[in-house]
Amino acid sequence: MVPEFTKALKDLFEIIGLIRVLFPLTPELNELTERIYAFQSLEIGGDPFKMNLNELEEWKAKVMKSAHDITRTEFGKPIEDLLECLSKEMPKIK
Repeated sequence: MVPEFTKALKDLFEIIGLIRVLFPLTPELNELTERIYAFQSLEIGGDPFKMNLNELEEWKAKVMKSAHDITRTEFGKPIEDLLECLSKEMPKIK
């Protein structure tokens, strides 16, 4: 899972870099792209190698919920806001 996430994050940051180059860097666009760059990382906590099966299942559920929540707040909403901003700029680009 980590290699896939790392690759997706790399791709996302490359796209954000392209957006910053291709669109006029207004204060709003700068703030929106910075929100994505400055994401909160996932804290997995605990040592899964020292857990029994029940503890491991609880840990997995907690980590997956945390990953979902962080993905939504740190990427989903900021990306939606960025796309909304860019959609306003599209008619201006000729």
